[in-house]
Amino acid sequence: MPTSDASAGVVLDVDYRAGCFELVLVNSGAETAREVAVKFSKKLVGVGGGVVVSELAVWTGLGTMRPGKEIRVFYDTAPNVFHRRGKNDFTATVTWTTAEGDHKAAYRHDLDVYRDMPEVVPDRR
Repeated sequence: MPTSDASAGVVLDVDYRAGCFELVLVNSGAETAREVAVKFSKKLVGVGGGVVVSELAVWTGLGTMRPGKEIRVFYDTAPNVFHRRGKNDFTATVTWTTAEGDHKAAYRHDLDVYRDMPEVVPDRR
């Protein structure tokens, strides 16, 4: 499979805001991506331990992503992630097809790098 290029770059990123992690799948390329699928290097159990986020249908059943399309999936809160045993790293391998052929890209993420990020805590008086 050719590696991703400028025609359709489908990316799986992690967004960290207000103490929460989201997995963000986006087509940052100029072409529609078809047969989009994401495979995770390990099981990602999130939402307080109640959902295997890495096994959601969105990662394998997404047929088409237009250019600019973004899908955000809540993973878990920082306290839940950081209280787990072991490393909080994973690799997401994304595959997709365009008119130019098949594409594949791997994205490594380590959530532990966010552990010491300062947070703004709202005043709740």
